[in-house]
Amino acid sequence: MIMKVFFLIFIFLMPVELGFVISKTANNIKKENFLDYIDAYFVCLDLTDRTFQQEAKKNSFPWFYAKGQDGFLPISKFIDKSIVKDPHNLELTLFINDQIRQNDNTGNMHYKIGETLEHLTRYITLNKGDLILTGTPHGIGPINVGDKLKANLKQNGEVLVEMNYNVEEENLFKIKF
Repeated sequence: MIMKVFFLIFIFLMPVELGFVISKTANNIKKENFLDYIDAYFVCLDLTDRTFQQEAKKNSFPWFYAKGQDGFLPISKFIDKSIVKDPHNLELTLFINDQIRQNDNTGNMHYKIGETLEHLTRYITLNKGDLILTGTPHGIGPINVGDKLKANLKQNGEVLVEMNYNVEEENLFKIKF
């Protein structure tokens, strides 16, 4: 049996996303009741190793490792839902090395939070403490070792939460097959 070993050159993509925390068991909920199932909101950086993902797909290997490696989903502190007036009117921004890479309003989300929860809970029971990500605005792109990332979530121009992430070599590793 021949075993292939791949040493991959990484291309990492870093999108910013709004996330929320489930407050109680959610099964088959209606979209108009979504606020009853949210405990808090947060901002996160959803890192993807695209090189690994492409190589894994090409070789019929599972590619979930491209998103599930250690350190690939840093999240901010939680923002109690009572502080957020309208989760569909928040500004989500990602800076890389002090340059805006992504900036959009959650009102532009293709699938609103209620629609997302209604669809998910039709097939999956969500439990208290589960974390759900809503998707990313336009502008994802590569990051490199040494990059400094800052993400924030604003409401009416006021920063609700901000997080920083430094891309360091020890955060990234080579995967072998």
